[in-house]
Amino acid sequence: ESFGVNVAQATQHLGQVADQAGNELFTRAIAMQDLANHSEAQQADADYMQKAGELHSQYSALSGKAAVDGYPDYIKGLQDARSALRDNLSNGMSQKLFDSQSLSTMGRTIFNGAGHAATQNKEYALNSSKSRVQAIGDTVLANPSDEAGFQQGLAQTKAEVEASMQLNQGVGADDPMTQEAVTQATSKMWAQRIKGLTKTQPIQAGKM
Repeated sequence: ESFGVNVAQATQHLGQVADQAGNELFTRAIAMQDLANHSEAQQADADYMQKAGELHSQYSALSGKAAVDGYPDYIKGLQDARSALRDNLSNGMSQKLFDSQSLSTMGRTIFNGAGHAATQNKEYALNSSKSRVQAIGDTVLANPSDEAGFQQGLAQTKAEVEASMQLNQGVGADDPMTQEAVTQATSKMWAQRIKGLTKTQPIQAGKM
């Protein structure tokens, strides 16, 4: 009877030890998997940061209209790169960790790209306006006797200059800087007309 009790107690103790060992192994396995998930997600985020940097560098090299037109593709490239890295992760927990880490990277990169797009959009608008003024001047040079065309050109040039000053300097049409810019542009228009007249009507050009 004594021997049987001792065996029962020993067996019970062995079972408790086995349970404790099993729990410890399970806890350690969970901890190891958690560490593996974090490591995998962090590596993927590092890879995404590198890819996002490459895409931003390529986009930043664009200027003017190319930068404006390329902004949607820039955003899509960032989103596609993030999705591709996420899909290659081994499990849902790693993907969840990567989502939270990479989202801020994508947000900052898109924000920086938006700043470049805005700057280049402004430059594009200013250059387009400058080109229109130049085209008006060329038309006046080619048709110096067209009074109606010249007056229309003056009005268009004034409007272009005022719009450019508002965009570039933030000043209105009544601002002295804008008025000076309009005066200079108008003088160039007259100079173009006189230059054109010298070819066919030099006397009239001299009077003008």
